[in-house]
Amino acid sequence: MALLVLVALGGCKGCNEDACPSTRRTNAGFRIEEYDQVIDPAGLYLKKGWQFYETDTVTCDEIRLTPYDMNAERYEWIIGTDTLKDKQPIVYGFAPGPGSPNEDRRISIKLTTWKTPDRGCFPNDSGVATTTRIMTARFWQRSKIYGQWLLYLNGSKKDTTSFRFYTKSPDDFESYYTGALMKPDCNANVENKFYGFRQGIFDRNTCLTNNLHNIQQEFVHIMVDPLNHDSATGTLTVVYQNNLTKKEFKFTAKRQQP
Repeated sequence: MALLVLVALGGCKGCNEDACPSTRRTNAGFRIEEYDQVIDPAGLYLKKGWQFYETDTVTCDEIRLTPYDMNAERYEWIIGTDTLKDKQPIVYGFAPGPGSPNEDRRISIKLTTWKTPDRGCFPNDSGVATTTRIMTARFWQRSKIYGQWLLYLNGSKKDTTSFRFYTKSPDDFESYYTGALMKPDCNANVENKFYGFRQGIFDRNTCLTNNLHNIQQEFVHIMVDPLNHDSATGTLTVVYQNNLTKKEFKFTAKRQQP
């Protein structure tokens, strides 16, 4: 009863965030998000369709760090031996290169935030919070999108196709794609590939021979399930040669043995 009276008279004294919806404790939690981008003469821009997602394992060379509290008064990031003051930094140079395909780099990321605390609601809030996370950076060929995938198109268990995304050697800079609908005889290196640990966006032009479906180009966007790396969702978009019309298929996918 005493607690109920205190809340009624004092508003939010000593209560939690649910009792004080307009304010929050000082918080230094943050998201690690893979960031893949395109470089063109106009500068850098994010690949169309790229979805930022939370991960502690990356195969991209770039990451974006997003604090849970975007309204703190000051931010300090310590990434390895580097210190940054940006609110939401984009940082480069993490993924191991060719010659070290099995190497994992474990990198400490520490965020400290400062803000004026609401002592009426959170009397023990010092106004300073710190969180440290460990990020694992892996060689890009260890992305979970590599492999052979069985696709169920537009929610149908009967309308299926498959594609394979692979490399030919551990140090190969090229990735290859066996087309989903541009079959048979459609193995070629992919164009415009952008991918992280669980996400891939890539496209490729048609094979010059044996293209049974009259397809000019295929675009694939695949997102691997964070809890089950043998499952994925995404979209397959095809462009037809005769009139350059497009057709998009949404899919769920299961990993297959090649």
